[in-house]
Amino acid sequence: MRDSWKTVSIGDLCESISETYKGNDETVVLINTSDVLEGEVLNHTQVPNHRLKGQFKKTFRYQDILYSEIRPMNKRFAFVDFHNTNGYIASTKLMVLRSKSEKVLPEFLFDFLKSQPVVDELQYMAEDRSATFPQITFSGQVAPLRLMLPDLETQAKIISFMRSIEDKIKINNTINKNLQEQAITLFKQYCITENTNSTVLGNYCSFVKGKKPLALSDHAEKGYDLYLTIDVLTSSSKQYAISEKSVTANAADILMVMDGASSGSVLYGKSGVLGSTLARIDVRDEFVREIIRCFLIDLGDEIKKHNTGSAIPHADKKYILQLPITIPTDYQVLGNILVSLRDKIITNKTENERLSELRDALLPKLMSGEID
Repeated sequence: MRDSWKTVSIGDLCESISETYKGNDETVVLINTSDVLEGEVLNHTQVPNHRLKGQFKKTFRYQDILYSEIRPMNKRFAFVDFHNTNGYIASTKLMVLRSKSEKVLPEFLFDFLKSQPVVDELQYMAEDRSATFPQITFSGQVAPLRLMLPDLETQAKIISFMRSIEDKIKINNTINKNLQEQAITLFKQYCITENTNSTVLGNYCSFVKGKKPLALSDHAEKGYDLYLTIDVLTSSSKQYAISEKSVTANAADILMVMDGASSGSVLYGKSGVLGSTLARIDVRDEFVREIIRCFLIDLGDEIKKHNTGSAIPHADKKYILQLPITIPTDYQVLGNILVSLRDKIITNKTENERLSELRDALLPKLMSGEID
């Protein structure tokens, strides 16, 4: 099968586009590096087209690829799968890559660029550059990348196979979003009653901050998966060593981002060791824990408004612990329902992790012709 495949470079197949936005729309959608993640454009919120920050200049269109120049391992890339891109403006920190060859399908090109071996190679080259932070350029690192290119029919089959996995992941994510919305709605209904106990959050929980990870090269003991918090919302993990001082977590724990752009965000736990930018929120009673999880998620925007620090935001633990919270006297009834919803969410998240591992393992083999 591989006899008909041709070795080509990315530069042969696509180009980096820098078309400056010159429209006069009343509202626009600004796409920064934080607004793309693992294939999707996350932000579609319109804002007034007034005094825009200088970094927002690039336009893009349907089937373009948005790929961050900063730290490829963060997986800040997306395939533009929506037709109406009018009024969308991308940051100059995002490369806009566009197919220029009829021999490649845009989605196949994107599948290659998001495959783990390519991400790892780009990250290595980014770190090897003399710069203040790991960065890549199209001409320097992306264009020279080489790949085995099959015929269009084979490309379409590979794309179809990958999408069958990714569509299931998206379905699970949608289900989890709906389950979380149900939990928040129930929380609000139960906690606005006369039969409640009002107090401050700190009377129910405590923060246990993660530690700086230990490099495996310096320790004989094999590490657990560390839930990375470079932007926390990625599903990637790395192997680090553990010590008696390491802070561990499991799937049912409440985690909060304490440092960085996502400070104040609440996450479900994951089995492993916490990095220094995450904290585990400990609550003795399982039912109360789920009520507090809903409380923190519901107040997410308000918590982030009180982040401290200018260059690097930090979640304000003192402020959070002093937040007034209302717990129903019959909290076990609500808590039992919330635990059931949480368990369904965790099941879907676990399945997605396995599907992601399957996708990441198969994609390089399919794209190299190693397996049919």
